[in-house]
Amino acid sequence: MSGVLIGEGIYGLAFIADTTYPPYWWAETFVGALLAAWVVSRRPNRLQTAAVALAVGTLTVAAFLVVYSQDLIAVLP
Repeated sequence: MSGVLIGEGIYGLAFIADTTYPPYWWAETFVGALLAAWVVSRRPNRLQTAAVALAVGTLTVAAFLVVYSQDLIAVLP
């Protein structure tokens, strides 16, 4: 969930911040980071959990940006 929040926040800031309220995207990114930190802090073996969470979060953010940056209207029949 935190990867999706961060990915959507970064996408919003990078691609649609000029048409929407930019503090919303900053807040969404911040909430995603807070959620990730809170989940890691609640788990045992924090270093390993943090590494896995960072890796999965980074892949989620990257996938989110790639998928949402595509022009799907041109692909649809």
